[in-house]
Amino acid sequence: MNRCGWLRIGLVTRRVGNSASHTSKVVLDNTGPAITGIAPGHRALVRGKTIRTTVYANDGSGIRDAYLHGAYSVSKGPYTINASAGPDGLRTLTWAVTDRLGNTSRMSRTVVVDNTRPTLKLTKAPKNGAKVRGTVKITASSCSSTARSSPKTSRPDTPSRSTPRSTARR
Repeated sequence: MNRCGWLRIGLVTRRVGNSASHTSKVVLDNTGPAITGIAPGHRALVRGKTIRTTVYANDGSGIRDAYLHGAYSVSKGPYTINASAGPDGLRTLTWAVTDRLGNTSRMSRTVVVDNTRPTLKLTKAPKNGAKVRGTVKITASSCSSTARSSPKTSRPDTPSRSTPRSTARR
């Protein structure tokens, strides 16, 4: 939680009895950045060798960097990384965002990697080269390995904040 307050910095007194003091307003920041979302969306279907992912975050102290687990960090917004997609199936993207005072917040997002083409099998059709007239009925079946392995349930983003550090900034 960020809190504002007044802090007396020092008091100077002379022998004559004159004194001077200085008071400054400080902000106490002991929470991690607010992560507002991750792209691509939760349970999004992604294709290709890489996943372009972005974390959206803000903090009153400023963002020092954002790190995607298993990839690398970026220190300037937008906080976007092209990460390896890996094999077909579920892939969890976990971002850690650290503010300029060292407070960290994390959020995870699960996407579905699907780079395998579905199979198509004709189960009933005229023979190859057959001459046909009018309406022809063709029956086919298809299969996608990723569609079978990814359940229909969904889970929202899961933010978490690390143990805060008590640090004041001016």
